[in-house]
Amino acid sequence: MDTSKLKFFAQQARKLIKEGVKFELQKKGFNSDGSVAFEPTKISGGTLFDGEIYDEHFYDQWRALKDRIARKGLDNVFEETAYTWFNRLIALQILSKNNIISVPVLEFADTTRRVPQIVEEARNGRWENIDAESQKKVQAIINDYSKVQEQFTILVSSYCRNTPLINKCFGGIADYTEILLPSNILAADNFICLLNNTPFITDEDYHTTELLGWLYQFYISEKKDEVNERTEWSADDVPAGTQIFTPNWIVKYMVENTLGRIYLDHDPYASFKDELKYLVEPSEGERPIYEFEDLKDLRCGDISCGSGHILNEFFDLLLKCYEEEGMSATSAIENIFRYNLVGIDLDTRAKQLSMFSLLLKACQKEKNAFVDAHILPRVLDMPVPVSMNDAELKAACLKFIGGYENVVGEELESCFELLKDANELGSIMKFELDDDSVAMIRAHYDNWTGNGTDDCPEDIKALLPGVNLILALSEKYSAICMNPPYMAAKHMDDILSNYATENYPTSKNDLFSVFMDVAYNRLQTNAKYGMINMQAWMYNKYFTAFRENLLQEQQIDSLLHLGPRTFDELSGEIVQNAAFVISKHPPIYGGTFYKLVSGANCSAKECMFKSHEPSIIFKNVEQSRFSKIKLSPMGSYWASDKIVEMFENNQLIEDVTSAYQGLSTAANNRFIRNWHEVNIQKVGFEISSRTESIISEKKWFPVNKGGGQRKWYGNQTEVINWENDGHDIRNYRGAVLRADDCHFKSTVTWNKISGVYVTFRYVPKGFVLESASNAISVEYPESLLALLQSKLSTIIANILNATTNLSNGVVARFPLLTISDEALLSIVHQSISTAKKDWDAHETSWNFEENPLISIFKENGGTLKQALDYFVEKWTDSFFELHDNEEELNRQFIEMYGLQDELTKDVPLNEVTILQQKEIKVENGQLKWNKDVILKQLISYAIGCMMGRYRLDRPGLHIAHPNITDAEKVDYSYNGDLFSIDDDGIIPLLPRDCPFNDNAIIRLENFVRQVFGEDNFKDNWNYITSVLGDTEGYLTKPTGFWKDHKAMYQNTPIYWLFSSKNGAFKCLVYMHRMNQFTAREVREKYLLKYIEFLRNMIKPLEAEEASLGRADKKRLESYKKALEECEEYDLRLHEVAQKFIAFDLDDGVKVNYAKFGDVLANI
Repeated sequence: MDTSKLKFFAQQARKLIKEGVKFELQKKGFNSDGSVAFEPTKISGGTLFDGEIYDEHFYDQWRALKDRIARKGLDNVFEETAYTWFNRLIALQILSKNNIISVPVLEFADTTRRVPQIVEEARNGRWENIDAESQKKVQAIINDYSKVQEQFTILVSSYCRNTPLINKCFGGIADYTEILLPSNILAADNFICLLNNTPFITDEDYHTTELLGWLYQFYISEKKDEVNERTEWSADDVPAGTQIFTPNWIVKYMVENTLGRIYLDHDPYASFKDELKYLVEPSEGERPIYEFEDLKDLRCGDISCGSGHILNEFFDLLLKCYEEEGMSATSAIENIFRYNLVGIDLDTRAKQLSMFSLLLKACQKEKNAFVDAHILPRVLDMPVPVSMNDAELKAACLKFIGGYENVVGEELESCFELLKDANELGSIMKFELDDDSVAMIRAHYDNWTGNGTDDCPEDIKALLPGVNLILALSEKYSAICMNPPYMAAKHMDDILSNYATENYPTSKNDLFSVFMDVAYNRLQTNAKYGMINMQAWMYNKYFTAFRENLLQEQQIDSLLHLGPRTFDELSGEIVQNAAFVISKHPPIYGGTFYKLVSGANCSAKECMFKSHEPSIIFKNVEQSRFSKIKLSPMGSYWASDKIVEMFENNQLIEDVTSAYQGLSTAANNRFIRNWHEVNIQKVGFEISSRTESIISEKKWFPVNKGGGQRKWYGNQTEVINWENDGHDIRNYRGAVLRADDCHFKSTVTWNKISGVYVTFRYVPKGFVLESASNAISVEYPESLLALLQSKLSTIIANILNATTNLSNGVVARFPLLTISDEALLSIVHQSISTAKKDWDAHETSWNFEENPLISIFKENGGTLKQALDYFVEKWTDSFFELHDNEEELNRQFIEMYGLQDELTKDVPLNEVTILQQKEIKVENGQLKWNKDVILKQLISYAIGCMMGRYRLDRPGLHIAHPNITDAEKVDYSYNGDLFSIDDDGIIPLLPRDCPFNDNAIIRLENFVRQVFGEDNFKDNWNYITSVLGDTEGYLTKPTGFWKDHKAMYQNTPIYWLFSSKNGAFKCLVYMHRMNQFTAREVREKYLLKYIEFLRNMIKPLEAEEASLGRADKKRLESYKKALEECEEYDLRLHEVAQKFIAFDLDDGVKVNYAKFGDVLANI
């Protein structure tokens, strides 16, 4: 089954049918806000509506539609009608493909004119499942070939009405949905054509009961996306927001290890045992057994059943059990529907699908016995609230239980009070009924319904759907399996949130954990429930009380730790799952745990499970071991006793110091900048305290804000507006101020969102802590960093928290494994130093002094190639020295805690986190150098020197602020010659033959000559060309310097590119030196002169055009094309220049860059 194709089909179908229903609603007199434009009138023998005569049923259908819109709203009625028709028509196609109905109702008999088979049948006088009244209507228009759509509407409505499998599952067609069947549904490229001509659903797909489930999920997937964007969900949002189709193998795992295990405990030699491929062998030793006398006593349920996938698996296994005991398939299926299966869902559409899929399965087994739908599976949705006042309800409840037993009558009345909130609460409703009361209500329900309900009094009839649901949620089950809604408390409306808080205080944080409580409470003693849900309950501190209670009172038989990528249609790491089976008795034996988190997708996880590989199976895991770690996280199921003992025998980090979460500004675009964007004179570096920050009168301060995976030191790229102790942030709505005690102190820090392995860094004083990072403030960080940078930290993190979110609370619960060996502490010092030198060797560090190739040349002389070779040698040594340091730390901790049998000291080369600006790559375990990257960094520094950002004669930044003085841009002596800072901060990126002496290629040649010496210039320049290929092209092509510069500065470039449409004219302008006249200078000093240059180059060539050779003709064409582009650019640049645009660096590059519009190249 190709689910990607099914998704496309379902979304297209939804769009087509919704558009059709919307049009029908307008035709039926309803405005877009649900108000009525015109209404029908009853007349003798029919209905008058909008000038046309309809039959008398139309009036009742229209009134029912109006009432439904008034109660549910137009949008909800619109959605449910479209989906009801989608279900009916898909169901008809499924029945046809399975030969359960004899007429292929929706297939085209005449594809040219799009005549459905059901219409062709009528034309030939065959009226299967068409009532007499509908026959009469069609016969009146049967010869009018222009009315095929009208004929189809009448016939398909009648066919659905008179086909029990459709009618009893998807509602009586006589309701209002009949009049909303889209009148264009037969049109070319509409739904029936899509259904008949689609390559997306195969005949094989039509024979699976999973098809409807996948279509259901994909049909509502777009609404799911809409719902997930909202914080609080309404009751109508819940089905779409929480729907996810359970992978088939996980359904089998749950059913086989609940119902299957129960039956095999009853009959260990059942013939079908070997067919249960997902059955987990129980732990050795005695264990409680769920006893039953008759198969009819096995009540199996899914109380959040969705499209019925799990119910269908229950059905299959129950049928095997009955057949094992010699019962015929027909009798077995009747028993399954009557006694064994219960399904409940909040969404009526899901209930309908579940009923249909079960009946379809019954018909596939015994077609003739169940095609009449004489017995229906017990699948329930939320009943319509009874329309009785308090006195009427009280009287009806008393009457229901026979007019006596006031206590039970009052209890039933109380249950109906709770049912008023059924649409919000669904299956989590708790009805306060003891076993005797349930038995009495059940007896009376059977008495009222035993011979049908036609003779029931109206008040009793009104109670029956509610009583049925009350019983289903009050009775005890032998096996429950489910994939409950995943819905965090923040999405719950007040009714649901308050009810969960009051009734499920330890599991209230998410609906899935509430359902864990519900499922366990609904079990009989020693019965079992299986579930797949989010793994958060195993780890998260908000589930601590819930988790500890479960571990102490419930028995985990088995658990599949699935982690991310369980549902292939959900990408990323956000949804991480576990599937498990729990028995209702205290923990007596160790459970079996499977570690499947590394599986790349759902199929890979299944293969891992079925492989029975010892490395992923952990047997006899005692639940008591989890309590040995604070908050009882369950990640230690795979850990050795020695690792668990580390938690028992050592202090935790939180016992000696605090771990902080940073502040949240609620508007990072407003308060945070890359440091290179702002006026450097407004930045306060190396500030020691909040008080000192106030005294400094600076606006911007370094901020500790996450970044990529980097160990030891670095990720210092951003600043935060903390002027006057963060006054603006403190007064900004939505900002959350935290970690005031941590700001400006030296810390050990890490990213809140971690990767495959965790990375920690030393951060010196002077930083404000932001929420993307967490930090620990310690006076002497070396010992702590030694632990945190060892392999043990990743293992500890995975035990405490198996997600990518590494919070401060998690790290605070790390065992404090310290070292005092001076040699090891020296390794930490050295590692920090190496990482700092690497970070500061790049111009993206505010501590950058000069390009390292120039430093090497100053020290050693020689050629540029020799300098680069020395650089490679030096940093190769540093890289492997750091690698050795990390492995030595691992070795020491492994030996210290006796973990030699579990861990190795090895560190993969790609986990050494220096040289991260693409200088190196790791291939086949070898370090490979990208020498072109090193030379490109030199070129970037060279342009910085030309612009005045740096000076060759002194380290660090020179001009990184506006309003520079003449003294700051004066020429200076270097290597016996004057070096010129560009007078206007504008450098053309044009071909070598352009008329500008400050053109980038000319200036770069002069830079290499002056810095590395005249004597070696030719060799040095040739070396650059041999590595880069085309040096001029690197400077002028959009894939060259400009692309690299944007990447280096994270798409907030400091050199802005004024560029014509296709780059015929380009020049770089240094942002910090720009003013309101810059655009005019670019135009007048460069663009207009370049235009004149092009004209002068064209003129002599045009004069000799007739005699030009091929090369000169090509050159002439190139000049003309460039001239045309530059003249067009001049019109736009002139307009911008006249605006005299000035800007405030504090606003950031993206805001300021946008002010110049399309005269600048895109970033």
